[in-house]
Amino acid sequence: MTIGRRMASTLWVGAGLTEDGRAFLHHARALVGIADQALDVLRGRRRSLRVDVLDTRVPRPRSPIHPSECTRRST
Repeated sequence: MTIGRRMASTLWVGAGLTEDGRAFLHHARALVGIADQALDVLRGRRRSLRVDVLDTRVPRPRSPIHPSECTRRST
């Protein structure tokens, strides 16, 4: 995703925020704070959180050796 605006500019003495960057900074900090709060809720849980986006499941990666490719060795 792109914002479509320049947020910072480089100067001879370093970098600085543009007007759009200064306007966006408060909202960006709020978003990071919300993400941190969500992570705090999950810390200490015994099982992992699973998220299903738009009811679409990502297919599970195939194991390197598929069971049909295995042969039993007799001893």
